[in-house]
Amino acid sequence: MYEAIHDFDMRQSKIIKALVSLRSIPERLITNKKTGYQVPTKLTLDQIAKNGTMILLEEVENKEIVLGFGGKFWQLRPTLINFSSPADFINFNQIGFTKSAWNIYIERNDDESVTLSTKTRNLSLGEQAKSRFPLYWAIIRPYSGWIRLEVLKLIKKQAENQKIS
Repeated sequence: MYEAIHDFDMRQSKIIKALVSLRSIPERLITNKKTGYQVPTKLTLDQIAKNGTMILLEEVENKEIVLGFGGKFWQLRPTLINFSSPADFINFNQIGFTKSAWNIYIERNDDESVTLSTKTRNLSLGEQAKSRFPLYWAIIRPYSGWIRLEVLKLIKKQAENQKIS
C-alpha cells in the first residue's frame, strides 16, 4: 500500500482534472489568457513535492506521509508560498497567510487489511487570514473532500494493480 501512495497518478481522475481546471478559471478570466501552467502527463505526490507546490514535511515508511503548503488561497489569483524545507514551512509565520498540512495515513488492522485515511489541517496567521480563510474553506471544502476521496480511490487502485503485477 505504501508504494502506491508514491506511485498513484492524480491525472487518472477526471474529477480531479475537472476540479483543478475549474479552480483556474478566475485567474484565466483576470489575465484573459491561459495560466501558462503545463499539466504534466503524470502527476504523483513526489512530483508535486518536487515542483514546489507542496513540500514533504514528514514521512514514516509504511505509515504516513505529510505534505505542507501555504498561501492566500482565497484570492482569485492565489499567492502561494514555495517552501524550501520542512523547517521553512514550520518557521513560516507571515501574517495574512494560511499554512496547510495534508496527510495520508495507513492504519494496519488486526485482519491484515489496511485503512487508508487523509486529513487536512489549516493554520491561518493573523486576523485577515483568520477571517478570509474560513469563508474560502466553506466554499472549497466539499470539493477538497471530493479530491481527497478520489485520491484514496486512486491509491487503492494503484495498490491493487501493484499486487497483481
